[in-house]
Amino acid sequence: MIRGKSIEEALRFFLENRKKFQLSLKDIQEYALDYYFLRTNGLSNQIIKKHSMPIKSLVRAGVNGLSKIITQNSSLLENSTIVVEGINKFPDFLLSDLLIDQQFLSNCLIELKIVEKNNFHNHSRYQRQDLSYAIHSNKPVLLMYLVTESKIIEKQKIFQSFPKFLKIFPKKFAKFD
Repeated sequence: MIRGKSIEEALRFFLENRKKFQLSLKDIQEYALDYYFLRTNGLSNQIIKKHSMPIKSLVRAGVNGLSKIITQNSSLLENSTIVVEGINKFPDFLLSDLLIDQQFLSNCLIELKIVEKNNFHNHSRYQRQDLSYAIHSNKPVLLMYLVTESKIIEKQKIFQSFPKFLKIFPKKFAKFD
């Protein structure tokens, strides 16, 4: 959970600062690692190391995925609270001015999930959560999976990650499906 939050915060850092500073991918990856290590200081070194290894790859996949849908005018919006059955829910991102499948969206919620490739399938639990967000917010929702896998090459573990999107749009956006 801490690893996922560190990647989310690094992507938020990227989205908030991409117009202000010339950020390198390494800057964003270091932000994620710093966030992760600052919040795992009470855990065993073995667990910390194991879960930190794919962070750079996951951040790269997240930046690449977001870069495919954001436009020059895209910005991160602050208020993304949704009330679902009297409970406040907080999607990971609310972005303006996205371009998805050649369709311009003024506001879109994005929910980030990190999954291992060997366990990857479109979890119905995540889909139900995002469908609920779409219904209660009346906004399109993207479920952004960051899928990671590891390979052993010459006795060294190498991590590769890629983004995968699932669109969930309320009825008024049905023409996009």
